[in-house]
Amino acid sequence: MPRLLSYAIAASLLSGCAQTATATRLPGADAATPIDAPVDAPVPVDVPRPPVDGGVSVLSDDCRPATWCWERPRPTGEVAAAAAVTSPDRAVFITEGGTLAAWDGTRWRSRQLTLPGQPTGLLLGADGELVVTVVDRAASGGRWVVELRDDAPRVVPLAGEGYVSRPTASGATVWALGTRELFRRRGTTWETIPGPAGSPVLSALHVVGPDEVIALESWGSGSGTGVLHRYRAGAWEVAVDFRAIELRVEGPIVSHGGALWMRTFDTNTMEAGVIRVAGAEVESVVTPRGLGSLSVHGVGDALWLVDGARAWRRDGDGWTPVEGFPGQQYGVIEGVGGDVAWVWSNGIHRWRAGAWDRFGEGDQPTGNFWDVNGQPMLVSQRPAGFLGLINSSPPSWAMAVSDPRGPFVGDSPPVDRVGYMASAAGVIQVSLGDLASIGGPVLRWPGAVMGGRTVIGGSAAGVWAWVGAEGFSSVAGRPWTTVAGPTFADVPRPEGYTVDAVHYTADARLFLAASMVTGDKQVRRRVFVREGEAWRQVVAEMGVFGRTESAFVVGDRAGEVFIGLSGLYRYDGTTATLVAPDLDVQGLSRRVDGGAVVLTPTAVVTYSAAGVRVGQVPLPPVRAYFTRVHQSVTGVVRVSNPSGWVMRYTP
Repeated sequence: MPRLLSYAIAASLLSGCAQTATATRLPGADAATPIDAPVDAPVPVDVPRPPVDGGVSVLSDDCRPATWCWERPRPTGEVAAAAAVTSPDRAVFITEGGTLAAWDGTRWRSRQLTLPGQPTGLLLGADGELVVTVVDRAASGGRWVVELRDDAPRVVPLAGEGYVSRPTASGATVWALGTRELFRRRGTTWETIPGPAGSPVLSALHVVGPDEVIALESWGSGSGTGVLHRYRAGAWEVAVDFRAIELRVEGPIVSHGGALWMRTFDTNTMEAGVIRVAGAEVESVVTPRGLGSLSVHGVGDALWLVDGARAWRRDGDGWTPVEGFPGQQYGVIEGVGGDVAWVWSNGIHRWRAGAWDRFGEGDQPTGNFWDVNGQPMLVSQRPAGFLGLINSSPPSWAMAVSDPRGPFVGDSPPVDRVGYMASAAGVIQVSLGDLASIGGPVLRWPGAVMGGRTVIGGSAAGVWAWVGAEGFSSVAGRPWTTVAGPTFADVPRPEGYTVDAVHYTADARLFLAASMVTGDKQVRRRVFVREGEAWRQVVAEMGVFGRTESAFVVGDRAGEVFIGLSGLYRYDGTTATLVAPDLDVQGLSRRVDGGAVVLTPTAVVTYSAAGVRVGQVPLPPVRAYFTRVHQSVTGVVRVSNPSGWVMRYTP
């Protein structure tokens, strides 16, 4: 049964709820965002980027020469920070990395903003103005408002420190929520309004009008439950003190049906809930059964609850499930009216009158790039198969080959046109023709292994897999056999190590990259080669304790091998020569001409077959971490990550 409590709450607490614009639109903001015009004047605050060979790389929508573009997902793989929806066919969002993207009813158009920090909120005006709240998370200090009108940016530093978010309009007045204060713009001037007495932390904001707002004091500020404060006529007063209901009240504040709605948490039962504040009453509302940690969203004129991958809409006095909800609990959801919702999480989707449309792909677990006649394919782990490029403009990725024997848990890219996939059942050999195909039988894991391993390496000469402390199992036209692994000769007492990479050349040379952390927290990183029955160390480096570093070995034959281990080495069949010291290798692949393509945290660097540096392209200014790299026969560079994000650089 809901709990019903009365308070002497003035009627003005909810006055104007039905007319107040949401946090992401201004009254009448139904015009298309003028975001498709080229922008050459970024916000005048920038982070230095490394130099580019032959020019400066930028982002584009259409994969133009000398630019980076997103191929999967489009329009961007970055996480949405805030969004605005102005009509069923008009939506705009900004990512944590500062990418601004808009759907104009036909296609996505995007541009990269150079901001002084990370975006936290977005407001779209009827005249096309964009207001972005920005914080400097790294320094825990600076915060700004960035105004964009007619492509002319204005950066406004805000006083104090902490968070700032939720830019919200009422008429010509714009409000923003600070950590312990509010900010208001009237005309072109931003002013700071100190928060309630005692300077509590403010966690949510509801704008009533140009001179009146409701703010929620965080439960962590001392009350233990939360307090609603009203700012009106230049003064603060307590509107509702929630200590009487013994529930922890949390934001956001959602206006719906003439009431204010907020999330609650019962610290006695450890259950989340919802309260409704209307007039002089505060009511604990019954929620759908089986909820865990729910979120409350104002979606246009509607009220939504989201719990994990499930959602409900408030319908009269009850809740109606949102069938087919494709999102996740902590994504961005915005809408217009009561029948249109856009969801940014696990892709981009629009819900209209009960039906879903997809406007952007979600994450898809992927493995390595495989080179097929100089062009890339991307291993899809779940669903199992290969993602291939569709001949479209711009190019896009889709499932080209499927295999029901997945999901895959690892892969060994082709060596002399033979590669391998690892599943929980065993290993599958894949031979490359004009296209990648998966048709070979499953080489079952030995009984002692009990499931597939992700660290494998193979060629036409056979396949090797790391099976734990016992060493290796191998096959070369025969069943699995166990082979002892190498030893770290400079460690006085035998200690276990972790295998980071396995590579087997077509001329039967087995390479193993391993790392060991000794009792004194020394990190030893090694690459060994097995020739015949003996192991030999070819590269040795000291790592950094607590830091996860990758190791890579690529090449068809022993004399053509490149090794990535705290730098780039070229192995001529006998000796490994360091050709690029102090190179933080995050990904490594071979060029068609036998050279190497190296991915670092800031750039893609290419080397000839002799180990001579021949080019460099800096990575684009996006908030994404990439771990795989490929260069096609035409020189096009692609980078990807385990979530299936792909970016392309066109020379």
